[in-house]
Amino acid sequence: MRASFRTGTLASAISSVRYEMTTVIDRGSARSTVEVLAREGTSERVDVELGASSFTLRGQVPRRTPDGHPLHTLTSALGIVRTWSLATAPQGYLWLVHGGELYRLDVFPPVRDEALGKQALRIDAVVRAIDRSVTLDVSIWLARNGDRTPLRFVVEEDGDRVSAELVETTAAFD
Repeated sequence: MRASFRTGTLASAISSVRYEMTTVIDRGSARSTVEVLAREGTSERVDVELGASSFTLRGQVPRRTPDGHPLHTLTSALGIVRTWSLATAPQGYLWLVHGGELYRLDVFPPVRDEALGKQALRIDAVVRAIDRSVTLDVSIWLARNGDRTPLRFVVEEDGDRVSAELVETTAAFD
């Protein structure tokens, strides 16, 4: 799976950012990920090997999730949340590794909403860093179609807010 983000022309006038992530999925589980973040001409790369409940940064010793539950990347976590929202979705959590750090993603039951003029489910979540005091409030809008197409994301931390919306898709909406 590949995911990428790049600031547009207007935003690049303030700060130029490019982010790319490639995750290898095998039998439904994330196995490895490579993340590249480029800001203002500097680039940082993070290579991670993932086990069922552990991750290893290049050249370091393996680290386990606190409770032995499976580990995900941002893209595999989004896939899990999309599938989870198809059924009666109780509150839950999952572990994810991003930028070489471990996070816990707590998700709350979806509520019916609208996004981009489409019927949607809004999923509110909280992301907490394990090794430092970072907490993010996250809202994800998924289309109420069979694919649960992601429509919109909002992430907030200490009053700073970033949002992203679907610009183009081949998805079918009911």
